[in-house]
Amino acid sequence: MPGGDPAAFLSARAKGSTGADAWPCTGSVVLRLPVGQVAPYVHDGTVERLDDERSRVELGSWSWRALAARVAGHDGEVESAEPAELRAAFAQLAERLARAPARPPG
Repeated sequence: MPGGDPAAFLSARAKGSTGADAWPCTGSVVLRLPVGQVAPYVHDGTVERLDDERSRVELGSWSWRALAARVAGHDGEVESAEPAELRAAFAQLAERLARAPARPPG
């Protein structure tokens, strides 16, 4: 077993990693939401209280667009995002969703 720890090996593979137990894409965002509305839903990341209305969230995913979608699942404005790959993924996701039909076909 690579690394000698079967649990860490399987966890890394589930995250799409071929090395350490880490997501291949990790980022940080500032959300305009209080920590109490964010923390219960961030299971494998970290949430930091910035003030009564804002939280910093650090988390990962197997792709930048999947990470952007995870952040978009929180119903709050994104004030900042790092790194540049995550910001680009937000733009790509917004463009893709904007093309969704407004009503069903037919």
